[in-house]
Amino acid sequence: MDCEEILGPYEDHLAGVRRLSPHTVRAYVTDARAFLGFLDAAGRPLPPRLGDLRAWVGAMTRQGAARRSIARRLAAARSLLRYLEAEGLIDRNPATAVSGPKIQKSLPRYVVEGHIPELLERPKEDAAGLRDRAILEVLYATGMRVSEAASLDLADVSRGQTELRVVGKRDKERVVILGDPARRAVDRYLTEARPELAARDPGATPNALWLNARGQRMSDRSIRRAVHRAAVGSAAGPGVTPHTLRHSFATHMLIRGADLRTIQELLGHARLATTEIYTHITPERLKQAYDRAHPLA
Repeated sequence: MDCEEILGPYEDHLAGVRRLSPHTVRAYVTDARAFLGFLDAAGRPLPPRLGDLRAWVGAMTRQGAARRSIARRLAAARSLLRYLEAEGLIDRNPATAVSGPKIQKSLPRYVVEGHIPELLERPKEDAAGLRDRAILEVLYATGMRVSEAASLDLADVSRGQTELRVVGKRDKERVVILGDPARRAVDRYLTEARPELAARDPGATPNALWLNARGQRMSDRSIRRAVHRAAVGSAAGPGVTPHTLRHSFATHMLIRGADLRTIQELLGHARLATTEIYTHITPERLKQAYDRAHPLA
């Protein structure tokens, strides 16, 4: 089969059946295309042999690809071959016998709690600044992903409402909590800033919560830029991203005594093991538990 004849239905499968996010679908298809291109250049038919997969891993290693990149591409190849096997297009999936390079888990970066207030107060008092302040408050208060924040509509944040329903990965819906500071920042944005931004392109995206300087819905990238603007020159440092605020939310919740199951629900993690990484970056919590429980502490 031609490469695109395989990848077209595979892409539909990832989006329609597995319900992966558009970003994840693009990444899987890109890596799958690279794998099929390697097989084609080497004159290897489908299904590949075990040696073909090992040769692909070896070629990526010689080209200087990072371990994390190799592991990701190998996962994409496994996914593709698993799909082809399920569809009856190949009779075996040798990728299950190939292990990727071991990756040392990096601990997520988070902002020190004492630096959060300054970061939240960095935006200016104009329309864009009030919007950015509300975005920062919402990201830190809820721990939501940047894609979830970008997809929020006006109907999702009725005035006075402290609970939000967001749709996360694989269309999984969950409830997150705004909190009073974030609620006030959003209400002020809706009253003082959004009407001004919306007037710049009336009717462009009437349902979108966050509007850019042209009056259109803000993209993931625009929200990242808003966070970056606030972080530059702050004690938190210029490397702060929406994901940093997500990690900060989880870390500070854990330090202050929230249990992992609650944090898992608020973050929208499918597995508790994903949330457990935060236990490795909170020595304060371990010390508090020790002081609370040990007889001689």
